[in-house]
Amino acid sequence: MIEDVEGYKSYLRDVRGLVEGTVNSYPTYLSAITNHLHIDITADSVNSSESVSNILRRLKVSLKERNYWGNCQSALKAYLEFLEFKTRAASPLNSNEERLLNYLISHIKSGVIDTNNPMTHLPYLKVLNDLEFPNDGRTPGDSLNKHAMGGLAEWLHNNKLPAVTGIIINNQNHPGRALFPSKSYFEFHKKQDMDFAWQRQQIKSACELDWGYELASRGVYLSDDFSFAEEVNERLKEGARKTITVNAYERNPEARNACIREYGARCCVCDFSFAEFYGKRGEGYIHVHHLTPVSEIKSEYEVDPIRDLRPVCPNCHAMLHRKGNISIEELVGEILFNKALQRTSR
Repeated sequence: MIEDVEGYKSYLRDVRGLVEGTVNSYPTYLSAITNHLHIDITADSVNSSESVSNILRRLKVSLKERNYWGNCQSALKAYLEFLEFKTRAASPLNSNEERLLNYLISHIKSGVIDTNNPMTHLPYLKVLNDLEFPNDGRTPGDSLNKHAMGGLAEWLHNNKLPAVTGIIINNQNHPGRALFPSKSYFEFHKKQDMDFAWQRQQIKSACELDWGYELASRGVYLSDDFSFAEEVNERLKEGARKTITVNAYERNPEARNACIREYGARCCVCDFSFAEFYGKRGEGYIHVHHLTPVSEIKSEYEVDPIRDLRPVCPNCHAMLHRKGNISIEELVGEILFNKALQRTSR
């Protein structure tokens, strides 16, 4: 018996990049080992390089054809690599890696990332500062790689998810690699350096992916409290008015509270109130949505919390940003239309 043959073949095909003939022949060689030695090929029997060597020594005695033994050797070693790969893929993200992934997904969900415009991507130093990781490497990119990005890149690769760390780039003043990821990004994925077409495809896939579903299927549940473009910094200017740096994405309690004081903690799309539904536990809980699409905002401008912000529930907030930003009025119209269809179909 060979444990997880289909997973093994998928690994050979998708991770190792072997041709289909080799992918199909390797399980045959493993079957030969089980037949000659009367053993099962499982995670228990193939658990280390030493166990592989022991099996191959026994096999060498019983096989007369030297070339066939060599093929069995390659197949068995690949099986051990497959098991090690599965273990790595199943390993959980550490807290820093999870924070970075949440941060990147929040920017994707906000609509700020344009696949074809690297000016909308995220410089290494900005990410490092936003997440408050130490800048203790040779460069900000090295520091970020050390504290979170390297581990996250490996986890994404092992789990066959888009290489979303490609939206983290050098700033536009970097000599030689302006608005491009570091060389290690391409090296890790075994791609030609500065392969813009591949990087762009990875970002496009990341922007189109249903991250909630894909991560949940792998046992990862990120916070749903994403930071959207409405969130402002703490620089106060003339009472309730704030200066917003669009790419800062830092919460500001004053702006949020000013919005809620004006409109209440009730969703202005669906009229849902957490306090009414959950009681005391839900009091004051609501998301705050910025009315102006990120693509229409310059690098800095003044935001008026009462004019520019609206309270929305998390579900409606997600729908406002899903598959391209739409207005509150458009979403309300879609909800009313859907309700009308449901009534007529009864």
